[in-house]
Amino acid sequence: MTKDRIKDLHSLRRRQDQSDIEMNAGDVGLHTSVQFLSEVEEVRDEIEKLNENITAIRVKQKSVGTPKDEGSRKLEEIIDKVKYEALKIKERLKNIDGQTEAIANSNPNSTECRIRRTQQSMLWQMFREAMDNYNKAQLEYKEKCRNIIKLQLEVMGKQTTDEDLDNMLEKENTAVFTQELISDTQEARLTLSSIEDRHRDIITIEKSIRELRDLFLEMALTVEQQGESLNRIETHVSSAVTAVEKGEKQLEGAKATQKRTRKMKIWCYLLIIIIVVVLILSLVFSLK
Repeated sequence: MTKDRIKDLHSLRRRQDQSDIEMNAGDVGLHTSVQFLSEVEEVRDEIEKLNENITAIRVKQKSVGTPKDEGSRKLEEIIDKVKYEALKIKERLKNIDGQTEAIANSNPNSTECRIRRTQQSMLWQMFREAMDNYNKAQLEYKEKCRNIIKLQLEVMGKQTTDEDLDNMLEKENTAVFTQELISDTQEARLTLSSIEDRHRDIITIEKSIRELRDLFLEMALTVEQQGESLNRIETHVSSAVTAVEKGEKQLEGAKATQKRTRKMKIWCYLLIIIIVVVLILSLVFSLK
């Protein structure tokens, strides 16, 4: 339900943004607006595809340890795909930022510049939400793997403290868990294999987070800067709206004054006519 609601909100925001750009197409140039809108749509589609793959990662992670478990390889393939898509989206967003800055240098207060800044800020925010969701999924799965390993070690008779477990998880050699355990039975060997698989998953997660660490930092900084830029734009727009409203009130006041002046003139004309008529009548009666 929540996922559908988020999708509906993104769809509504897309229609609103497209309407805003089309309304301003005459001000910023039709070709530029259509080309920019097309690129925005492409990046949005890529972010939606990224979200779909992140959802697929969560589904695969939930199936770990169940009969539907397909192993770690399929999961690693989707994680690699997410990393590739994330880096690709980041480069496209940076390219859009560069184009906007070039326009801002020549005409920072133009309608096109404001539209671009609003759109790119929205894209960065969508991208950040997707990657935050990815990071959260990875951390939750890491904790799940850790708990599975600890439970399986206890089942095999190896009591492990949290500190010892963390120390073992930091090592990339999966045999660190099995070297002290006896695996004579088929069941024990399967348990050891599962422990090694979960350990490999944790290693993959930590590697993925390290590889995308710079991306997260850069993305957080960019979103913050975009937010400050949007705040300035909103301030300018609010000032403009206030000025327009003030001008409208002054215009209404001027119209009211003009209307009162017109009425006064009419009354003056009527008064003059009455005075003239009275004088004429007085003159006529005096002659008689």
